[in-house]
Amino acid sequence: MRILFAFQRTCYQTAVDYQLLAGMTDKLVEFHESAKHRTKDAIPNLLTLVGYLAVLPDVLEKLAGNKLAEFWVVFMEEATRRGFNNIFKVSVSTFLIHGPNRMLSK
Repeated sequence: MRILFAFQRTCYQTAVDYQLLAGMTDKLVEFHESAKHRTKDAIPNLLTLVGYLAVLPDVLEKLAGNKLAEFWVVFMEEATRRGFNNIFKVSVSTFLIHGPNRMLSK
């Protein structure tokens, strides 16, 4: 467990040294507050947000109570939306390239 906390402190200090804290905090708050900041253009990888939360425990305090629960609901909604989008995109492109027979054979 000590190595986990040491890693967290190292990540936090790296964010401080490279002056990334404000940007990371803004990304988390914007993701929670606005749908336009949840797109793949704004956050290409949702695990980035999980890393931000691990490095910035003070942001968790800002999202404390109901807001923290809402954050995870929004996060899961976006993860599900992206997952279905990937499945649908693959299905449509397979249908267009290989035709309906390929789709039915799977």
